Amino acid sequence: MMMVKHTIPKHHPGEQIFKTYHVQFLPKLEFNGEKPLKSLDKHLQLYALSEEKLTLFLESDLIVYKFDDFLYPEAVLTWLLNMLWFHKSKKVSKAVWRILHSILHHKHIKAAKDWVPSVENLTWLLVSYGAGANALIPRKDLVSFNPENIQCSGDSNIGSSLLDSSHTYEDPLVRSLWFRFYKLLNILSYILKQRSHLYTCNDVTTLVIMFSKVALDQTINWDTYKYDFGLFLRAAFDAYTQADWECAMKTFCSVLPTISDNLHNTIHISRIMPYSLRGRFLSRQLAFVLLHKLVPSSPYVYSSSFRIADVLSMLRNEKITLETDYIRMSNLMNVVDMCVGNEILAGNEKSSLKKLAERIKSLSGRIRDKGNDKDKTIVKDLMDRMAFRWVVILPEMGKKQKTLLELPWVHRTPVKLPESSVISSQSNSDDGT
Repeated sequence: MMMVKHTIPKHHPGEQIFKTYHVQFLPKLEFNGEKPLKSLDKHLQLYALSEEKLTLFLESDLIVYKFDDFLYPEAVLTWLLNMLWFHKSKKVSKAVWRILHSILHHKHIKAAKDWVPSVENLTWLLVSYGAGANALIPRKDLVSFNPENIQCSGDSNIGSSLLDSSHTYEDPLVRSLWFRFYKLLNILSYILKQRSHLYTCNDVTTLVIMFSKVALDQTINWDTYKYDFGLFLRAAFDAYTQADWECAMKTFCSVLPTISDNLHNTIHISRIMPYSLRGRFLSRQLAFVLLHKLVPSSPYVYSSSFRIADVLSMLRNEKITLETDYIRMSNLMNVVDMCVGNEILAGNEKSSLKKLAERIKSLSGRIRDKGNDKDKTIVKDLMDRMAFRWVVILPEMGKKQKTLLELPWVHRTPVKLPESSVISSQSNSDDGT
């Protein structure tokens, strides 16, 4: 039996977001064009010019103890963030991370309460490692600056090493880049959780789009950073008011499915949404947009809620023939699966989900899998697992979900032993038998 070539990819291909993996650049400490008057500001500005003195100064933790004495605390925090991102020494980066973490989490440091990194500065950090500003910010109306100018900004002393397809996450310098990105992601997650009111709605939306684009980078070890991305996205989604969330949803549904030309990449973006109420809602909405791309029966129109019946109606013309493209069918089934989601749906969706399961089983039954075509096997297995899962959850739809304390065995009446058996067991224990 002749084997047919396998063509369905196991993973999304990703993109080359960062084009450099090492930037030699010592950020300058500037106080908004002003000359520092206090001695501590002067000392820090002088130490910043010498790498040896700077390392000793950072390791002393003097910045943390005397932070409220700085005349320009926000400028110092921005400089520390730039140092974390750019400094070539991992030892210095760790010291800066410890200082930033201590200042942001310290309850009694008042000078840091109103600081958040600007979207423009965060864009500059990513662009300095070769990311395209226009790719990171496809919607120029969301920001107050021109992203094209970010590409020309920087310092003439910046030196970089090019990143090509031969570099992987196992390379030490690539791992160093993602170590810095991990720390940056943690800082933003905390800030969005504790002081999101200092950002506008458009700022938060821009950050979500920017870092969703970064999540497509080919060198990232997704298993390592999946949890931290989820924390960041969850904090960002929770930062919206209900009115702002409705507006942001429309933006996400129009921008996120278009940040990559590869369909597998956009499916990956839909999958990385956090398992929260808003995250699951956005994941299903993005999948519904992708379904309209795969089945262009009618133009997509955003709706705050769509029904399984809408998904079912778009699959009525799908057929399995000798000319079936199984790469497209695999993408289609993955998108349909995300449209349904993993949680139990409302009771009024029960009939539609049952019909959808029957429709998927009907398509699966038409695939003649002889074992020599792995693409057919993959698609047929995916269809069968989807339909089986939906059939299992159908009986639970419409039922009231019980909490742990409402389960029948929690309040079960304890069994009472006869008095004679209790007395006999005590006497046996007294006799040592």
